Amino acid sequence: TAQLTRRYRRVAERLDRAAIYLGAYRGAALVGFLTAFRHAGVLYPKFVGFDYGVSETLFLYFNLVYYRLIEEAIALGLREIYYGPSADEGKLLRGCALEPLYCGYRALMPRADGLAAWYLPRLHRETEDRNRDLLATFGQRPEDVVPDP
Repeated sequence: TAQLTRRYRRVAERLDRAAIYLGAYRGAALVGFLTAFRHAGVLYPKFVGFDYGVSETLFLYFNLVYYRLIEEAIALGLREIYYGPSADEGKLLRGCALEPLYCGYRALMPRADGLAAWYLPRLHRETEDRNRDLLATFGQRPEDVVPDP
């Protein structure tokens, strides 16, 4: 859309020196792109887009977001890529390490505190169980997760 194009151009103009642009082509046609930003020695992939008519047959997502981005980070002398807090299994399959992630909660309505007191401990236990099972699939333990700095 035009609004998304304008927003993307503003980001590119303001962060151009920190930005890395990667493209995937089929012949002369652009079929995938990735924009990442580097800051303090870390590479942060931020925007991706694909021609989904051809992306599956070319494995564009994995080739661009993981393998090509890793090559680019090495070429730039960067030692870390921060992929964010989702798709853990795919990341572990490609050698990523999990890090602890914390969040805060503040009720905006007094009655929400009771719901939060009931729900958040359950969510925490479910997440810990899921992560423990996921790590076990890869022969790791929760103690193997990268500790806080």
